[in-house]
Amino acid sequence: AWLHIDGAYGLAYKLVPERTHLFTGLEQADSVSWDPHKQFSVPIPSSVLFARRPDDLSRMTLYSSYFNRPDSVEPNPGLKSMPSTRPLSALPLVTSDQHDMELCHDPDTGILCFRYIPRDLPAADVGALQQVIYERIMRSGERTISVTRLDGVTALRLVAVDPTVTLPALVETIEHVRLIGTQGG
Repeated sequence: AWLHIDGAYGLAYKLVPERTHLFTGLEQADSVSWDPHKQFSVPIPSSVLFARRPDDLSRMTLYSSYFNRPDSVEPNPGLKSMPSTRPLSALPLVTSDQHDMELCHDPDTGILCFRYIPRDLPAADVGALQQVIYERIMRSGERTISVTRLDGVTALRLVAVDPTVTLPALVETIEHVRLIGTQGG
């Protein structure tokens, strides 16, 4: 028999010292799920699956000749995720409260296309500004960003695939885009 505990909502309360007694026996479960978005204000796809035995995670690992190769010697965090990779849902959150930032799509991966649009910039100049921002960021060598065309408009493209990318780092990059954009494109 497999004992699974659906801690989707309640598991967060295990972190409260006065409530840990409610979770006696949790360590006996074969697997436990948790959805931190329900109390921690993080994106919905941030669900977590814990397995008591690390080898149990390999039951859901998918291998192929081009991706997640079984003979690879490098660590691959994608092997421990049912969809193999997850969208970085923090990216739209970073730009959603920035009124001079425009999301160009609803991202479903760790790729975000957006545009910096200062309030009084003529619409005809928005694309050229994105190109200038891209060129200045790349020349500085401090960050990596790309420029693309999406639905006929020039947009900046931010990709986050490293699991160590933090929300503060993303906010810092967006602020850097804004700073370069306000310095005159």
